[in-house]
Amino acid sequence: METDKLTAIGKELGLSGPGLKRWIDEERVREREAREVRLAERNAAKEADAEALARLQAEKEVLELRLKLRELDATTDCPPPSRRASQGPGLARTSPVWLPATERRFVHSALNPCCCYVVATPDIYPTTITSSQGLNQPTASWSPNTATYRLLHPQRVTRSAARRTSPTNFTDGDQVPFHVYYRGAEYECYLHKKRTEVCDKCGAVGHRSDVCPKPNAVTCTLCGTANPATAHPCTLMCLLCGQALHTGDKTCPQRYRTPRLLIYRRQEKAKLQQQQYLSTMIPTQDAHPERQEVKPSDTRSRSTSPTSKRRG
Repeated sequence: METDKLTAIGKELGLSGPGLKRWIDEERVREREAREVRLAERNAAKEADAEALARLQAEKEVLELRLKLRELDATTDCPPPSRRASQGPGLARTSPVWLPATERRFVHSALNPCCCYVVATPDIYPTTITSSQGLNQPTASWSPNTATYRLLHPQRVTRSAARRTSPTNFTDGDQVPFHVYYRGAEYECYLHKKRTEVCDKCGAVGHRSDVCPKPNAVTCTLCGTANPATAHPCTLMCLLCGQALHTGDKTCPQRYRTPRLLIYRRQEKAKLQQQQYLSTMIPTQDAHPERQEVKPSDTRSRSTSPTSKRRG
């Protein structure tokens, strides 16, 4: 607000001299703070809209990819490789990757069992990317024929194969393979375990520090107290499990969530072991036929002892 307007308003309020000047300065500070708050709210709304748009775009790409893979599966007679079922979308560590748009799908009936896999081509990744392992990124001479030769000739692929792009990959459907073989290397696949994120800035649970909505918040990293005093009573406690651990520590039993399928398998295995133990400890009559009771006969038989013969 302009100085003349503020001066007029101050005089109407009965202010003059140093008091009027001090009031004008305070009004300017309030106006500046209100402007900063409005700007921060506007930026936060823009970031939220951009994040929602990116999430919708990612979901759209996944749906389009799944529809395309279903069309490819419908046009091939190759049976799927032996896989294990997973709970929900197929997410595994070091698992076959279904690549978008420019993918190349190969089906070879000569393998035993049949192998269906997807191989990346140079038009997906630039040739300038380098890798410390030397086998994850394509080269300038990369082609589908080169990938097929490397898969079939140096070693026998028995389950499924795909070029590894990252430690965590997606598979289409509810099936995850046990192993991935590629270029002489064998990779074991693990079902994804959802990890609880812990922020290092505000100490809250549920988001990472790079997307923290309150980066200026002060929280004790040991006990989780918000805005702690300089010498407050602090006791080490994990906000997830309540034990004497740092929140989100590797040894925290609540940091990772075990998939429901694995929990169900463990329960079924425990029930089976308990049944086997009970069957060995409490044997049935069928298992020991010699211990069965002998029932008396309803009809009396003639005695064949020497005394009975002498009497006759």
